[in-house]
Amino acid sequence: MPLETLGTNFWNGPLPLGCQLCREGAKMVVYVSGLCDSHCFYCPVGRDRMYTDVTFANERKLHADDVQALVAEARSMNARGVGITGGDPMKVPERVAHYCRALKAAFGPGFHIHMYTQAVADPAWYPKLADAGLDEIRFHPPNGWWDKMEKSPYDALFKAALATKMRVGCEVPAIPGKEEGLLALASYLSSRGVAFLNLNELEFSEANMDQLTARGFELLNDQSNVCRGSRDTAWNVVRRALTDRLKTTVHFCASTYKDSVQLRKRLQRMAQTQERAFEVASDDGTLLFGVVDAPAAGLDARFDALVAEHGVPLHLLQINRAASRIEIAPWILEDLHAHLPAGTCAIVEVYPTATRLEVERTPLPYPTGAWDDDRESVGPAREKGEIRREA
Repeated sequence: MPLETLGTNFWNGPLPLGCQLCREGAKMVVYVSGLCDSHCFYCPVGRDRMYTDVTFANERKLHADDVQALVAEARSMNARGVGITGGDPMKVPERVAHYCRALKAAFGPGFHIHMYTQAVADPAWYPKLADAGLDEIRFHPPNGWWDKMEKSPYDALFKAALATKMRVGCEVPAIPGKEEGLLALASYLSSRGVAFLNLNELEFSEANMDQLTARGFELLNDQSNVCRGSRDTAWNVVRRALTDRLKTTVHFCASTYKDSVQLRKRLQRMAQTQERAFEVASDDGTLLFGVVDAPAAGLDARFDALVAEHGVPLHLLQINRAASRIEIAPWILEDLHAHLPAGTCAIVEVYPTATRLEVERTPLPYPTGAWDDDRESVGPAREKGEIRREA
């Protein structure tokens, strides 16, 4: 199979189903636990999660036993599968099996579940997880083992996983300077019949910045958190694996692709599912709506006035008492804001996640240079009101 590219990604063989669904933004991310015995110098997981037994479905924090909330979050984005990560999920294999059974029961056998793990765990768990519904397992051996995998404890784990019905793969960072080790890892995987090797672009994060800097790694530029040389290393490994006719697919997934494509598409799915009657979903997967701020004691009177005096339909506004505001269709507020107290009206943009993180707030009337629906800067003409909902 020839080398293929998609944006900044490239690969040399069939992609695993988990990656195909991620490309569509159709995978929910389940951070099953932060517990982990490893201390990888490149780990990007934040200190608020790592080494702590906390559980998240996308950005929603869950009680570990609340499978109903887990299923509800999957429904909220019309997910076609989940990726289970951590920490290390094999620190809580019972929880992983419980989640797999619950998700398969809710969405059917075609709902795809993959899991990442680095733990040297009891291989007796692999057939149990496969029976519970785990479709794909991705091992993450530490870089010190890459050129001697036959002598590593992971050799037995790969063999045990390959004996199940799960699809077996490997996923590691493309560390600059480790090209030979990565090629040796790819060759080992090919000899064992492992389906794929994913190479993730090495990224700087708040959690790993000191460790990466101390080892001499550098940022590619001032506009990204990408490590210089990571992509070049992966390119050489993918090309050499193709030349060597390795049977294992070697696939590079770029940081920019994860952010600009995978995350954006996941947000778009969530926005389409969660969009309320008075909200507008943007092309970026965010939601826009109008807000009218008011003192808590005056919310009901302001709400009644909007309905009775200005004829706003009841389904196009609601009171948010926690935020002390009325939320209203933005196209209506654009027309009405001149009749309301100055400084109380704005159009807000939020992520369609559990936290509803506000990413932008633009006051009404629109200031010169405010964004338009295409996120482009415009002049005072924007004040005339151009947010319109499609019929």
